[in-house]
Amino acid sequence: MLKKFGLLAVLLASINVVHAADNYGAIAFNSGTYAYGFAYDHKTQADANQRALSECGRGCKVVLELMNECGAIYRNNSRYAWSNGRSRQAAENGARNQCGSNCKLVAWSCTTR
Repeated sequence: MLKKFGLLAVLLASINVVHAADNYGAIAFNSGTYAYGFAYDHKTQADANQRALSECGRGCKVVLELMNECGAIYRNNSRYAWSNGRSRQAAENGARNQCGSNCKLVAWSCTTR
């Protein structure tokens, strides 16, 4: 009887567990024109990529795909770099460090999860 009750409790507990869905984002960038587009909190990566590309325009490419995280792009006159991270600050630090001196933030995006 005790074993049956324990099993029933485990089954009931597992029914009530709600798993949060993943959130997807993307950043698209055109290295010739420095145009950019971003997307966040989409249900699929494909949807996020499409939104970022449509925001950016012709000649853009998705440079960052995000899942439950942040991304950032930095650039100067001759170089650009991007990075992702668990927070906006981590993503910005990574991109800034890769870009080098005199780089400025172009765009950042974070999903809510």
